[in-house]
Amino acid sequence: MTAQDEAFAWLVTQLGLLRAADLRGLADAVPAGQAGAPLAQRIAERGLLPPSAVSKALREVVRAAYRCDPCARAYGYDSLAALASLRCPRCDAPLRPERRRPSADGTAPAGTGDVAASARPRGPADSASEPVPSVGDRADPFQFAEGSSLDRPPGPPRTGSDRVPRGVDTGPPSTGALQAVGGAAERALGEYVLIEELGRGANGVVYLARRKGLARQFAVKVLLDAEFADEEDLRRFRLEAAVASKLDDPGIARVYEVGRQGNHYYYAMEYCEGETLEQRLRRDGALSPREAAKLIAKLARTLHQAHRAGIVHRDLKPANIILGSDRPRITDFGLARDRALQRSLTRTGTLLGTPSYMAPEAFRGGGAKDLDHRADVFSLGVVLYECLTGERPFVAETALLLAQRICQADPPPPSQRRRQVPRALDAVVSRALAKDLQQRYASMEEFALDLERWLQGKAPHALPPEHRRGRANRWHFALVAAVALFCAALPLTVWALWRAHARAERRAEAEAVLARPDADAAAVRACLELAAGDPELTARVEDRLADLEHDRELKALSAELESPTPNLEDLARRLTALEAEVRDDPKRKRRLARLAHRLEIARLTARARAEARAPGYSAQAERAYATAIERALDPDRKASLRWERLRYLYLRGRYEDVIRIAPDLARHDERLGLKAEFLAALALEELDREDEFLARCEELAARDPVGAVGASARACLALANNDFFGGRRAADDAVRLAPSWIPGRRLQALLALFEGDRKRLPSLLEELAARAPEWPRVLRLRCLVALRASEDPQGALEIAERARKLTEPTPAPWCLRALARLRLLAKDGAGALAAAERLRERQPEDARARVLWALARLGQGDHNAAGSELAALYREDPGGLRNLLAEYLHRGARSRLLEEAKRRAASLPGKASPTREGIRVGELPPQLEAALRPRWERAPAAARSALRDALLAAARGDPLPTVRRALDAARVAAPDSPPVAYERARLLLGRDDYDAAEEALAAARSLAAAPAPRLDRMSAELLLRRGFRARAARAFGAVARADPEGAEGRCAQAEALLARGQRARAAVAARRLLETAPDHVGAWTVLALASSERTWVRRAVARAYERVGASDARLVLADVIRCASDLMGSPHNWSPRRGGALLQRVNALFGLTESALPRVGYCEAVLGRMRPPPAWKLAEAWLTARIGEAAQMEPERPMVHVLQGVLALRSGSSAEEVLGHWRRAVALDPEVDLSLWATTFERRHPNEPDLRSLLGR
Repeated sequence: MTAQDEAFAWLVTQLGLLRAADLRGLADAVPAGQAGAPLAQRIAERGLLPPSAVSKALREVVRAAYRCDPCARAYGYDSLAALASLRCPRCDAPLRPERRRPSADGTAPAGTGDVAASARPRGPADSASEPVPSVGDRADPFQFAEGSSLDRPPGPPRTGSDRVPRGVDTGPPSTGALQAVGGAAERALGEYVLIEELGRGANGVVYLARRKGLARQFAVKVLLDAEFADEEDLRRFRLEAAVASKLDDPGIARVYEVGRQGNHYYYAMEYCEGETLEQRLRRDGALSPREAAKLIAKLARTLHQAHRAGIVHRDLKPANIILGSDRPRITDFGLARDRALQRSLTRTGTLLGTPSYMAPEAFRGGGAKDLDHRADVFSLGVVLYECLTGERPFVAETALLLAQRICQADPPPPSQRRRQVPRALDAVVSRALAKDLQQRYASMEEFALDLERWLQGKAPHALPPEHRRGRANRWHFALVAAVALFCAALPLTVWALWRAHARAERRAEAEAVLARPDADAAAVRACLELAAGDPELTARVEDRLADLEHDRELKALSAELESPTPNLEDLARRLTALEAEVRDDPKRKRRLARLAHRLEIARLTARARAEARAPGYSAQAERAYATAIERALDPDRKASLRWERLRYLYLRGRYEDVIRIAPDLARHDERLGLKAEFLAALALEELDREDEFLARCEELAARDPVGAVGASARACLALANNDFFGGRRAADDAVRLAPSWIPGRRLQALLALFEGDRKRLPSLLEELAARAPEWPRVLRLRCLVALRASEDPQGALEIAERARKLTEPTPAPWCLRALARLRLLAKDGAGALAAAERLRERQPEDARARVLWALARLGQGDHNAAGSELAALYREDPGGLRNLLAEYLHRGARSRLLEEAKRRAASLPGKASPTREGIRVGELPPQLEAALRPRWERAPAAARSALRDALLAAARGDPLPTVRRALDAARVAAPDSPPVAYERARLLLGRDDYDAAEEALAAARSLAAAPAPRLDRMSAELLLRRGFRARAARAFGAVARADPEGAEGRCAQAEALLARGQRARAAVAARRLLETAPDHVGAWTVLALASSERTWVRRAVARAYERVGASDARLVLADVIRCASDLMGSPHNWSPRRGGALLQRVNALFGLTESALPRVGYCEAVLGRMRPPPAWKLAEAWLTARIGEAAQMEPERPMVHVLQGVLALRSGSSAEEVLGHWRRAVALDPEVDLSLWATTFERRHPNEPDLRSLLGR
């Protein structure tokens, strides 16, 4: 027995683990003169102690110091290897073992000599490898032979749920095993409830567990004998969990949690179902080559990810590989090294791993830190060898001999042990097991790539070049050898080989030509000579020539079909002939079927175009278009047909159908969708739906800011504002972007007409007549030019008649108006009456249609019918009738008709509508008191009388102090009444008492006097009334987003559009709201302010006036703007003598509020027209006075200064004076909008940098 064995025997007897008799029996069993195995190994082999207890004892032996009292020297465990017995080599005195606890940093205590460098056995809890002492200076550092009980624990292997996860040893239980987690009634650690023990290792136990509240299962590893563990044990335990948790790969079991409960240290990891590779090999033997290659390739990919993370496993073996249901898993990172942490789980100088799977460099004394990822490559190569053969490549009786074989000997190729293994895998295994690191695979990725190449039927890179040649080359080499042996047959053999080689070259050349998809007929025809003597190749060449001829004919047919005027009958005949030739060729038949389908679509399109050429609308043409669209398969062709159909419907006056169909095309094709929607917008204008037309233009201008459609929409909007300069620039942009875009060219001509550009107009009209002779809007423009510029009524009448014939049976309203007017001029009373009656049927409420009908009746001598109609119109809207008659008649005839209409209107039965001329100061509309009654009756009885007085006073237009006094009395009578607070806020806001309105709104909000969206909308309206339009638009937008479906939210959306200057879209939004909420006063007010249609403005003012009277200054503003339209109709309206009534009425409306809002709105409406009003000098003086009054009333209102600048611009003032006013406006509100007048400024003062700085702020 050696000195080390004596030290181990002393310790196990001191601990009471074994009796001295048992140890003597082990010593007697060793024959005399033989060294025998180390005592610890023999104890484990006999089963006297479990491996965990042996590992614990070995650690204690290594830690102990062996002291000689006479010499006062201490020896380490490694020093005992040179001693025959446990005696001092100097004085032969017995060495006294002295157990020492390690220091806090895990090193041996000072004064123990070489104990700090001594060997300590490894025993991580989830390792199945044997504990191996450090090499030190011993001659034989391997104490345990391969295959001992420490290398493979006794007992049957576990499978399924009894399997040991991640390679945990399963020795017999030792003392303290179950106590690691408490008794039977107390099996829980933290949130984990332990179900059963799965296995145990040298210093750890693994349990199957479940987490509280979760159904899935976990594996929980617990540090064994934690109360006796030192700091190094704890550090190793924590580091093991940290290394495993750092890796996030499906092939590695995940670590979820690390914890401590009392003295118990544990971590929870993924529970992996399945058996280990070791169990599989032990049960079934070797794997098939493909199965082994697939398995090792997956493992190599997983290990490559670990190596990239800086982690080397260092203990790869079949026991640490679990064959899961989805993919293999690698376990046991107890010996792993993490380069990022710069430390490992063992001390320097300790030998790591299972010897049979260790790399040669691990035995060469370099230390654990010198091992890199290529050691894992070697270990995985050993596993591959074992999978292919069922045996390990290196086997020896002792560990020392095993190390020598691993470092020096090459194992036999796997194919020698098992014939089914291919030579390519021999090369892969040989490279993986190379002794030299430079010859071994440099990475796991290269290892996996070679296996995957072999699985794909390719030669691995590890295979030597001479073995990569195919069978053909080997056959040639054999033939050359045969020729050398049979020299007599050499000439014949050489000739045969030359001929075969030449034939192969010709075949290869022909194959290359046939493989080119772009080879032409000449190149393929040249292959016939190359294929001579090869029937199979000759047939292929002839087939290819037939295909090319067929393709050439198909291309010719396709090109002719796409031509502008294809001969469809000839194409059909040729296509039928081709179909007869290819009855047995499916590929050619498919091509012909596609061409036949295109021909059918072309026939349907030609039929539709033929029907469409006839004047007027043809239902057959539309049906033909619909059939072609339904049968077309190509999306581009389908979209093109949809656009052609939509264009036909527009040209034939089917405007309602255009509006209905255009969105469908927009959904299917983005390129044509914008054009289709612009065509729908033009259809809306043809139907005199001005608000919807302008709203659609505003949307298109925003959606297409840089395209031709967007430029055309901007030109239409500029025309609506009489901004001819901006409109011409936008129209020029549209033509520049799309030269063939007809709407853009029409807008160019229309603007040239309005600007009086007689040089440019004729050429534009000629080009339009050539490009689009049937476009209704082109005909309308030509008719207008003939009537205005050329003064040719007869030519205009001919153009209108042509437009009517093209759009029958539904000609556009403009066409009927033009026919009625031009026939009146031509003294054709019957024709004028027929056109006027058709127009009145189409638009029974339109004032213009009714006036034309009355004039046509007068032309026919029916004075009674005409007079009655004119009297009704005068009663509804005197100013509107005056403006319409001014458009059609000279002054004398107009005056006589107006007097007659006024006389007849006075004699009509019933009371005249008080709203016929808008808001009347000092009057109450009929039924208004009844409409207001519910509002004051909601108040408490004490406040009803005062609130009634306030409501009626505001509705009559009484002075603001009168309204305030009544409201103050109501508030004193009921200070906490929500109805009183709400009505107070509403009336003060309506009369523009801003500060009092803001205070009243706060009080109403505190009392919850109205729904929150309504109060929020009123707060945003207060910002708008004060002149801060951009801020008001954002506030209205917030209300709309908060209440998108409610009436207040939808009204706020319309208000936001109006505040941003998108008047048409605001009018459309208000009209849509009124369809569901017809009594919403806010919506009627927005419609009155936003609509460009006089009929809607008059109706909106009347409806709102019937509901609230003169209590809302914005309603007053809408009526004032209507008066501005009347003033703009004639230059005499600006004269105090001739237009005094209108001006007096406007001044009376201004007196309804103490704010500048009506004056600013009125002046903005007049100056917003790009053309100056008639009698500009009179208008300028009047506007200057009104803007001056507004400046005195509210000098902080930004729009006052903007209008002062516009007035200066119109009056011809200098650029600096204009910009001075605008700078003051920007200083008051940096978001004030100057874009409406920017084009006029640029036209008069080009290249002014200060304007650009104001616009680009």
